[in-house]
Amino acid sequence: MKVIQGRLVSALKSAFSRDFGMPQRQMYPIPSDDTEHHNTFALLPAWTDEVIGVKSFTNYPGNPYKGLVTTSAQVLLFDRESGVPIALVDGTSLTNWRTAAVSALASSLMSREDSESLLLYGTGAMAPYMALAHAAVRPLKKVNYKTFFDNHFHFPYHIHFFYLLIMRT
Repeated sequence: MKVIQGRLVSALKSAFSRDFGMPQRQMYPIPSDDTEHHNTFALLPAWTDEVIGVKSFTNYPGNPYKGLVTTSAQVLLFDRESGVPIALVDGTSLTNWRTAAVSALASSLMSREDSESLLLYGTGAMAPYMALAHAAVRPLKKVNYKTFFDNHFHFPYHIHFFYLLIMRT
């Protein structure tokens, strides 16, 4: 797992050093009878010399109360030269890995190289990805976490599982 995550971190470092286009994301409120939660649909376009991509996602904060995920996403890629679609990718998983790898990249540039502990604020869906990504760039021996909710919507058991996975890779 460290190899996969380490490769992703170095690939992102390389990608961030090249030219790309990325206009401001477009966010659209979705009207709903649920006045407590504000549902959103978003479009995030970007392109490089090789591909054009658009990530679309929904954010429905009330979904966990229905047993559903809060955010769902898809990424559609087109060939830059021909404009032909080349891939439709699960944007939720891609976002989890990419966000964690960017965080680890920042840590690799700003934290001590001998850092052995990580503190995660929040124990949601991103937490295991963050732990794995940071373990790819630092010799972690301990992962601490702070949860914000005292209900069934946080996932500390995932962190314990991934912590064991990290220690064995």
